[in-house]
Amino acid sequence: SGFWLRQGFSLEGRRVRMVRERADPGRPPRWPVRRSTGADREAIAALLADRFHPYLGCIPEGEELTGLVSSGGFFVAGEGAVEGLVSLREERGHGQMRHLAVRRDREGLGLGGALVDAVSRAEARKRTLLWTAEREENLRLYGRHGYRSDGWQSDLLLYEP
Repeated sequence: SGFWLRQGFSLEGRRVRMVRERADPGRPPRWPVRRSTGADREAIAALLADRFHPYLGCIPEGEELTGLVSSGGFFVAGEGAVEGLVSLREERGHGQMRHLAVRRDREGLGLGGALVDAVSRAEARKRTLLWTAEREENLRLYGRHGYRSDGWQSDLLLYEP
């Protein structure tokens, strides 16, 4: 990343790839978790916009977001409202978990863990991977659910003229 830093990019953080090999299907949920429907689109869009940087988060938008939401490509958690979400995509024969997010006022209540468990149940027979910011709380959360770093890392670089 030294070359890019000299070009005016700033280092915003580091991502770590984590993998869960085929394993047990996870714990029973503490929170209601269901697949997304078209009616969830606006709530999902708002939560993604609140929790992810528009460039660094690779947020689905427009038709891509509508298609993912309508096809059940997100798991949503909460009692009534969308209080947390995670997307799950099929990629090269394995599942890829993306965009785990919980509303700021609902953090620390177990919603993130319930969403990770939902992905584990859905992908119990497959290898599942994810990329996460290299923050201790993220690594602990995923570690508790059977994910381990496989050694791959990437720098998050941002260029703002």
